[in-house]
Amino acid sequence: MSMPLAVEWGKYGMRPTVPGPFPHESVWEKLNPIPDAQSSALGFDTVPPGRYGDMQELQSLTIFLKPNGCNDTNGQAIAINGGQHLAQPSTFVDLSGLTDAQWQAACEAIQESTQRDKANGS
Repeated sequence: MSMPLAVEWGKYGMRPTVPGPFPHESVWEKLNPIPDAQSSALGFDTVPPGRYGDMQELQSLTIFLKPNGCNDTNGQAIAINGGQHLAQPSTFVDLSGLTDAQWQAACEAIQESTQRDKANGS
């Protein structure tokens, strides 16, 4: 998805990235919205360094990509996830077994979290 967005948004100076999980309450609510399912994306054991990225690391990448930092980089999936994408085929493959009811519950939980974020100006 980052490649088509790079083409569409490039003229506005926007360059999509593909961050892995970073500790933030709202992120966890969206990556694991229902208690009876667990995403490998949230497990330390799936991240080779054994830790999640911190916001300073994500900020550093963002600063690098800002204008005058790296103007010609666009459409690249810059994986900032500790190599998690290399350690297993998919961080969300374990969610493929969710039932229709679990998917519905997940969608509702994510929508509630998003509405809360909007109300709080996040």
